[in-house]
Amino acid sequence: MRTSNTCYKGTYRNTRAARQEWTFNNFRDVFRGRILDVGCDEAVFRNYSLDGQYFGVDFRGRPDAIVNLEADLPFQDAEFDLVVCTDVLEHI
Repeated sequence: MRTSNTCYKGTYRNTRAARQEWTFNNFRDVFRGRILDVGCDEAVFRNYSLDGQYFGVDFRGRPDAIVNLEADLPFQDAEFDLVVCTDVLEHI
């Protein structure tokens, strides 16, 4: 997997959508299969789901399901091929 040597702050506007675009552009090889986006907000990663199997969860925004992110998520082990969680850590 090859990533850009340029930090996203130096290349893209410092917005959530821009950070998600940077993440996809640098890790597009793994954006396949069933994708779970934890803390999806406006579900921007839905646009980058190469196989169209995207499911976003959050407590606000435009998720597929509204969930309490402080509780166990209602999914089985290995239900998704990729779990994405961006712009969440700073809220914990």
